[in-house]
Amino acid sequence: YSVNGTFTINLTKNVGNGRGLRATTEYDIDDFDSLVAMAIEHRSGAIRGFFVIPIQEFESRCLLGRCPTLYPPWSRPKKAQAKKDKEWQQKYWIGWASPPREMM
Repeated sequence: YSVNGTFTINLTKNVGNGRGLRATTEYDIDDFDSLVAMAIEHRSGAIRGFFVIPIQEFESRCLLGRCPTLYPPWSRPKKAQAKKDKEWQQKYWIGWASPPREMM
């Protein structure tokens, strides 16, 4: 979901304990190759683009098991760490021009 033009993702998975209770744990490096997150414009429903981020990138930044924020090109982060996060994420951004809604 979008908050001020940013998107928060959850890098945890649900696990069962055999007694019907559920818990969460971080993904393992072998669970997936890349995370694909689609950014959709709230009002029009238009696809703005995608982040395609390898799991190794999340692991190297100690983000597995956390809920990091993704910063698409139009976001304007104010805090220094958020600006650094936006910077590294841009190499994984793929912009998209959506077709007109009537074509979908």
